[in-house]
Amino acid sequence: MTVARALELIERADRTWELRAQAMLLDESIALAREANDAGVEYAARLRAVPNAAMRFEVSEAVTHLAWCVARHDDDPASHPRRLDRTEDVLYLEDWALRQLALSDALAPARVTELIDAHERRLAGTGPHAVSVLRALHAWALGDADAAAAHIDEAILTPGDAMTHCIRCTRDIAAQIADSAGRVEAAIAACDDYAAEPCVDADQPASALSRGLFAWTAMGRMPDAEAAYASASRRVQARPTTPEVLGRLARYALATGRFDEALKHVESALPWAMGSALATHLRMSALRELAAVLSGLEAAGLGSEPLSTAGDPRVGRLLPTGHQPWTVAQAAPRAVAAARHLAERFDARGGTTFHVEHLERTLTGVA
Repeated sequence: MTVARALELIERADRTWELRAQAMLLDESIALAREANDAGVEYAARLRAVPNAAMRFEVSEAVTHLAWCVARHDDDPASHPRRLDRTEDVLYLEDWALRQLALSDALAPARVTELIDAHERRLAGTGPHAVSVLRALHAWALGDADAAAAHIDEAILTPGDAMTHCIRCTRDIAAQIADSAGRVEAAIAACDDYAAEPCVDADQPASALSRGLFAWTAMGRMPDAEAAYASASRRVQARPTTPEVLGRLARYALATGRFDEALKHVESALPWAMGSALATHLRMSALRELAAVLSGLEAAGLGSEPLSTAGDPRVGRLLPTGHQPWTVAQAAPRAVAAARHLAERFDARGGTTFHVEHLERTLTGVA
């Protein structure tokens, strides 16, 4: 009876579109499966719970479910296959989780390398493109731009595989790596190549377009930069995956004298930049952009402007809600300090000054 009820809850979850309601059904199913000591039913429920938690941006919850599923798959792949009816491939989900961990400081670098190596062994040669991307992200987070560029170039030259999100996403990562290392020509090449590839990621067009803004500007290609800004501004949505994109749009708006637009982008980005779902490296990148824009707005004489989203509870991690209202001038040094703290943390992990240098270049660029 307990197992039958657990299976019924999974069936209901499959027909439920609202994520919170679906999560409650799956949580109850997992509890009943554990009570009945039925690992097969628990595996089916947890495999569904991983993407559910990911879509709710509950990364820790998703990784917990995934770790359990991967361990069961390793122990008994016949009883716990890579894919069940109406579920994602467990190794595709593992690839997603490793992308999060590669851009986080939650684990020691050696442990992340071990996890990527284990993932490559599980794929048994079927996911070389995806593995190269993972190694590129890991090297990038550690501040090794040369290794990151080599891995991402290898990924671009390797045909896409079952683990590949899309080649366009890979080119966007190539542009990110080149941009963070100050390699303007490589960033431009990646952004130009990007336009030739199809993309399945809704956030990716705005991300890549915003990445090319400063590279195209540096090369005197202002029509391309202006077109990219207009297109990215139309496409981007304020959500957990986009605060760095909004920050880059704000920095371009600042550089071209659109101060009201710059402030609007900052206000949209701040709650998401400080949200709990963002991988630490992505928060560092978002804060780097926002710190530069806030400093630039202050330098332009807009320091007394209030920030409309400063009262958001998420922003309270940066700007305590007991102090209202927060102005641009008050927020700027706090954002710079937070960005510097994270940059120093990542540099300490990799034994470099890569991220602090990137921060300083960005801050200097708006001085």
